[in-house]
Amino acid sequence: MSTAIEVMGMSLPGDASIPAIDPRKLGESRDVGRTLMRLLEEDVRPRDIMTKQAFENAITVGVAMGGSTNIVLHLLAIANEAGVPLALEDFERISAATPYIADMKPAGRYVMADLSRYGGIALVMKRLLAAGLLHGDAMTVTGKTVAQNLEGISVIDDQPVIIAVTRPSQTPPAA
Repeated sequence: MSTAIEVMGMSLPGDASIPAIDPRKLGESRDVGRTLMRLLEEDVRPRDIMTKQAFENAITVGVAMGGSTNIVLHLLAIANEAGVPLALEDFERISAATPYIADMKPAGRYVMADLSRYGGIALVMKRLLAAGLLHGDAMTVTGKTVAQNLEGISVIDDQPVIIAVTRPSQTPPAA
């Protein structure tokens, strides 16, 4: 769910994959505080960010990474609270169009700490955005769009965790 929240634009880029004990978390904590103060000053509310596009982005990345039924239950509940129309049909539509590109546990070989070393969730998002599968114009807590956030994020393309969108795995992990 941390991945979904990051993809929806409700947490700072990199948040979902940085391990809790990683020294980068301290800097991120400071950034979160500054971001929260800016959002309050600008009167930006969660519902300004949690749009249909944001939920569709979260579903897309979740599917691409082999997400579980947990993401369905939680995103439907969050969307309901945010007043965003979201239905099982949205998950089905997006799932049919989204390649499974992650070699992540439990079915794969890697964990989030591994993904963090190669660029984190941004690596997944950059590949999906380049393939036209994400809404790049969705707004985030940074005050920038998804596409703008991804421009400034360095990722390592030659790595084993996330495969190319053009060569997806045929078997996503069982939910």
